[in-house]
Amino acid sequence: MKKLWLVLGILVLSVMLLAGCGGVIPEPPPEIPLELIREYTEYDYVQRWADGVISVYDETSFEDLQGILDEINTAIDGPVVFQLSDNPNAQIKVIFEELVYGVSIVHMELNDAGELKNVLIRIDPSTAGYSVYLQAFLVSLSIRLSKSDQGITQEVSTVLYWLYRLEPVYPLY
Repeated sequence: MKKLWLVLGILVLSVMLLAGCGGVIPEPPPEIPLELIREYTEYDYVQRWADGVISVYDETSFEDLQGILDEINTAIDGPVVFQLSDNPNAQIKVIFEELVYGVSIVHMELNDAGELKNVLIRIDPSTAGYSVYLQAFLVSLSIRLSKSDQGITQEVSTVLYWLYRLEPVYPLY
């Protein structure tokens, strides 16, 4: 009888795994523009922040950073909210650094669940301006560099909105 319960337990667990994270990947709702997300993001799977408040520490004291965060929050409209923080150990940190080519550099770290964990944005002071900061933030949200140079267009806004409706590591291909 114990063997029967053990076999039944293993069978139930196997079915749960196949139906859940280890089995067939569920089809996204038809309204999600996967082709657009694929075109605008850098990766074969969804990389994004976990739902909740993401703190941003700005060592550069850029006066328009709140406006950039407001634009991003409006585009995402939901489960993730970016807000300025006085904590130098915030999840996103923005610093000045003189760089060889005068561009910004974004360094991203992920956790084991495929969620963004920490981002360091380095801005060259000689090129610092609204568009440079905005582009760096869009890149930190997995938007391709070549697609982020126009700012938050309608398409970028659509991608951000739907990207944050998919689970981290959701396959895009």
